[in-house]
This record gives sequence, C-alpha cells and structure tokens, in this order.
Amino acid sequence: MVDYENKPKKAKFDEDDKSKNVELDDDARPKKVELEGVVAEKLPNNLFIVELDNSLKVLAHVSGRMKMNCINILPSDRVKVELNPNDKTKDGRFRAKIVFRSK
Repeated sequence: MVDYENKPKKAKFDEDDKSKNVELDDDARPKKVELEGVVAEKLPNNLFIVELDNSLKVLAHVSGRMKMNCINILPSDRVKVELNPNDKTKDGRFRAKIVFRSK
C-alpha cells in the first residue's frame, strides 16, 4: 500500500492571484550601454579584449547573431560593444558583448 499522508500538499491559489499581471519597471532591469572600441587581443573560446575609446579594456564575447552569420573578428577590428555596468570579472574588468563589427 502507498502512504499518501506524507505527500506534500499543493498550494491553493485564489482566482485573484491568477488575474494579477506582474509588470516590471524599466528600472528593474540593468541598463546596457553601447560603446565603440578596437579589438586589442584574441583569446581562446571566442573571447576578446577590446580597448574602448575611453581607454578602458573590457573582456568581450561574440553575440549569437554574429556567430550564426559566421562573422569573423580579428585584432585591430573596430567593433560596437554592449556593456552591462553591473557585470565585472574577478580581475576587475567589465564583461561585454560584441554586437557589431565595422567595415
């Protein structure tokens, strides 16, 4: 025989809970900043060190759309980078995503 008494009970929801829509404020998500820079160094695993125009160096990876379209990035290429100000690596560099390569 199976003992059903130890089975956890499901939480009951009111009809009011289902009708509530949760809306996120614009301030709830971190702001992303787009900056331009030059690829200084290519690292393994599609990582790059990009030197921005304000002389800040960031660790950047290639966006999925650029991988899908097989866009190659080489050192000394001019790129547009999307930067999240809250993301930092252990060594203090910012993490970024390369979203555009200039011709």
